Amino acid sequence: MNTQTPKVKRKIGARQRILSGILAFFVIGIVIIGSVANGISVKGISAACRKSDECMAAVESERAANAAAFAANSSASFYQAKVADLNIDIAAVRREIADTKAQIQDLEQQIKETQKKLDSEQDALAELLINMHFESDVEPIEILAGSSSISDLAEKATRAEVAKQQISAVAVNIREAKEKLEADKQKVEELLEEQQQAEKDLETKKAEQQALVEKYENDAKAYEAQVLAAREAQRAAERAYKDAHPELSGYSYDGVDTYSSYIYDLGLEKTGGEFGYECPRDWDRYTTYIGSIKIGGLMCECVSYVGWKAYERYGIYLAYGNAYDWKWKAERDGYVADRTPSVDSFGWTSYGVYGHVFWVENVNSDGSIDVTDYNWNVDGQFMARTIPASSVGLFYYIHLH
Repeated sequence: MNTQTPKVKRKIGARQRILSGILAFFVIGIVIIGSVANGISVKGISAACRKSDECMAAVESERAANAAAFAANSSASFYQAKVADLNIDIAAVRREIADTKAQIQDLEQQIKETQKKLDSEQDALAELLINMHFESDVEPIEILAGSSSISDLAEKATRAEVAKQQISAVAVNIREAKEKLEADKQKVEELLEEQQQAEKDLETKKAEQQALVEKYENDAKAYEAQVLAAREAQRAAERAYKDAHPELSGYSYDGVDTYSSYIYDLGLEKTGGEFGYECPRDWDRYTTYIGSIKIGGLMCECVSYVGWKAYERYGIYLAYGNAYDWKWKAERDGYVADRTPSVDSFGWTSYGVYGHVFWVENVNSDGSIDVTDYNWNVDGQFMARTIPASSVGLFYYIHLH
């Protein structure tokens, strides 16, 4: 008979140590990210943005919000793991409760069967005693007359007494067995109460952990909203810089967007937007891939467009991160960068928050160039434009052939 305390009270051990280790890892990561956010690095930030207090404030705000969102998501994940762990414990104790209830039902059935045996033996003893009583009313002379001898009379009396003792002994054994079964049942019922209390305690703890999960998930959503607001502030700074430097924009021409067909093929298009769809530029999980190989960067950014064009034209894979880093990383990989544009090269500038890249479609006889890009107007959309000859020298051009 299992009368031990519930297994759940003996667990703590390995899983708790693992969860504690995970939490420590998250705390270290949060401290590191927080320190980066507070002492903002300018690596990957364009010179134009570094000269703008508004732009740098927006970048710092985004990084701080990202760090806070990471911390909140990490905490939510940690407590979600604890909830999952508690679900395992709850399932285990519920199985133990079911087993214990089955034991109680089995004991109750055994007690019923033992009681039936006891009643049967008691009935037999009662009947014997009644018979012996009536026999004892017979005159000794009659008993003697009915016996073949004195020894026969003694034998009859002895047999009657032995039968009485045997029935009594059986009844005593059955009664003792019943009492033991009832004692076992009481112990198992006490075990059941402990298990049910353990289940309640686990459910209470689970509710507490789940509340923390929801809290940190809500915190993460709030910080992620701050990230988006900070990004919009950066875009506003980019738009202000572009408006202040019209020589960078040029004028519109009829270009062809082949990248949008790639978006459509993935089924990621949305209705609305200037070109009939709205690009998922803020959806970080949508990174541009060809098969399993990453190209460019986040969808509908300038880098993803140029990455797509490089693959489309040359079959090469470019994934250099922020546009600000594309020039020196391309040079590191052996590509030539200079101030002279060529068809199917890509242009680069450090302007804006994270720089900008575009694709050179044509070099015209008057020195102007036709280019295509994404997100020039900080809207995540395709644009085709002609940069006048007077502004061509403001950019670097990276030659991929």
